[in-house]
Amino acid sequence: KKPQFEFGQRDKTMPLSEQDCIDYCLEPFWEPTIFNLGQSYRKARQLHKAARCFKKCLALCPEKATSFSALGFTRHLDGDLDGAIESYHKALSRKPD
Repeated sequence: KKPQFEFGQRDKTMPLSEQDCIDYCLEPFWEPTIFNLGQSYRKARQLHKAARCFKKCLALCPEKATSFSALGFTRHLDGDLDGAIESYHKALSRKPD
């Protein structure tokens, strides 16, 4: 059962999961925090959690080259070379320098 977040309401008896907390962030204001969380997950080798964070960053700020780069690096570490190349290309298309 997913907590309800509509209009600020949720079942307060259910604890929030990490993913719920990330999903609850709907404003670009949270992008740097989620990005840093993703970097921490990547450094801890929790690559799937890191990738989820970087994807959320892109949902909040779709033109951020740094999020594409971080997602590419994470995919590269996870062995997804095609996905890594795709993310690197998207990063370069947004910030070629």
